[in-house]
Amino acid sequence: MRISGPRILLIFDSVGVRQQMLRSDILSRWFSRVVEWNEADCVLDCRRVWLSVFGVPVHAQSRDNFEHLVSHWGSLVLVDEATLEPSSFEWGRMLVETHVLDRI
Repeated sequence: MRISGPRILLIFDSVGVRQQMLRSDILSRWFSRVVEWNEADCVLDCRRVWLSVFGVPVHAQSRDNFEHLVSHWGSLVLVDEATLEPSSFEWGRMLVETHVLDRI
């Protein structure tokens, strides 16, 4: 599961399975860095939230405009596929990464 920003927490069925995965090279194929969980080292400084926006004119619905719009709260991670190729122009949805203490 995603913890914060690019950090992901992997949970294993048992200690044996975890040790086996850490000894193999399977995780290094998927991740640039693999470390064991340590509460003291894990400071959550960002979060990802979905924002829905209403009333954006049809001619303004583009990734660049959405990126500019969400820059007030954080950085754009993803624009919902249904927003980029809409069947309706009523609203748009974006995934935004923002500092954990910032208000949205």
